[in-house]
Amino acid sequence: MALQGDRKKAYISSNKAMHIMDQLTLRLPDDWHVHLRDQAALATTVPAAARCFGRCIVMPNLLNPVKTVADASRYRQRILAHRPKDSVWEPLMVLYLTD
Repeated sequence: MALQGDRKKAYISSNKAMHIMDQLTLRLPDDWHVHLRDQAALATTVPAAARCFGRCIVMPNLLNPVKTVADASRYRQRILAHRPKDSVWEPLMVLYLTD
């Protein structure tokens, strides 16, 4: 086993064998900033997001900002109408904050 730097020191300083993780597999990552758009674009963007991610934080980059829970709920329903039938993908909604 060829170890470098701090990993070698940590291994040597231990009295017992130590498992060193050198790989991380993300089976179904989340996207924390996705723009799905609206209307006809959802037919393309939603299935693409659902193929790659488990959840997405949806940025409501819309002509009319999503300012209320009711706005977010309506937009979410439009998004879910385009989610593939066998998908477990979940859109997480945000609101546009105003003063």
